Amino acid sequence: MKDLEKKLDVIINNPLVILSSLFFYVYGKIFLKSISFYPVVYHFPSMRRTKGISLGKKVCFGKNVRLRCGDNGQIKLGNRVYFHGDSYLISNEMIEIGDDVLIGEFTTIKDSDHKYKEEGLFRDQGYITKPVKIGNNVWVGRGVMIAYGVTIGPNSIIGANSFVKTDVPEGTIYAGCPAQFIKNIK
Repeated sequence: MKDLEKKLDVIINNPLVILSSLFFYVYGKIFLKSISFYPVVYHFPSMRRTKGISLGKKVCFGKNVRLRCGDNGQIKLGNRVYFHGDSYLISNEMIEIGDDVLIGEFTTIKDSDHKYKEEGLFRDQGYITKPVKIGNNVWVGRGVMIAYGVTIGPNSIIGANSFVKTDVPEGTIYAGCPAQFIKNIK
């Protein structure tokens, strides 16, 4: 964690980051109403329907991070969450991410999926939604897909390019497609 804190200090002292953070703060005060702190934003994320989005302190976004909420969707990010670039969070119910979480690039986290019936248009069949929860101190590798209804316990690691469709217990490493237990973290 100390390495991450050193990197964050470098980011915090960057004038462009300070300017973008100030912009985000003002934007948040005007449109989000839920931000009462000075967040760190490395790159401004693309956000659609910001009403359901709340951010902790020192949240960092790489390039092209997208946060999307449906009509009833909520995204709650804890303190010191770091997103590498080109990641997606799509919520129609609830995505909750704890403190000190690292999200690798090209990661997708969704709390919903399309319903499927053999008759009718797919776009008219609605969604199945179940909340996604990621605990504190979790490392999600590059290119991971986290499906609806998944809970990832604290102090866990998800290997790169994994598809997580079942719960991950605390203090474990999961990887693969679908993600499977690899080992416990000592």
